[in-house]
Amino acid sequence: ANYYVADSVKLKIHAGRTYTLWVSTPDGKTVNSKCTVPFPADTTSLKYNWDTTSVYNANAGGIERTVRLNMEWTDFAGGANYYRAGADVISYPLSNPSQDIFERMYNNTFSDLLTDKNKDGGIMARRDLIATISEYFGGQTGSFSFRPKGIKMYLVNCDENYYKFHESANRNDSGDPFSEPVLVHNNIVGGLGYFGACNQFIKEVRF
Repeated sequence: ANYYVADSVKLKIHAGRTYTLWVSTPDGKTVNSKCTVPFPADTTSLKYNWDTTSVYNANAGGIERTVRLNMEWTDFAGGANYYRAGADVISYPLSNPSQDIFERMYNNTFSDLLTDKNKDGGIMARRDLIATISEYFGGQTGSFSFRPKGIKMYLVNCDENYYKFHESANRNDSGDPFSEPVLVHNNIVGGLGYFGACNQFIKEVRF
């Protein structure tokens, strides 16, 4: 596939500004779109807590460690806000402690997309996120063993286009063979695709 990349030195992206995209072809076809880059989420209000529990798996001959995480932050009051928030557990193989392996944490919603609809100015949260890391020394799984060493959280403030595209794409890829196809969000005038923006914050905690 062909694609174009803009030089970030020449094209500075600033929060709060609206950017317009124009694309034309040699035969005269044109498409356009626009989006406004959101400001960062209120990361000063970000709170989190985590814990780990362990159980012994006799069949596998080792320990299964479950890491749990709750995270919450305060929504900006006024206007609609869209978020993507979650975390990965950072683990390492005992054979190479310097290596980082990332395991996505999930809860029963399976989606990391949120909106402040009916919660304007209130508390936004993702709770009961879990991931299980296997520390096996024998049994059926034998030769591999991992241990958790941290959590990498992400909090993304995204524009409406980013949110609607990923939300519709997720519903279209539900894995249910009986579900109806979902129209994926499109904001390209004269074409197909989406032009959106986000502002990402990363917080890493080592155990």
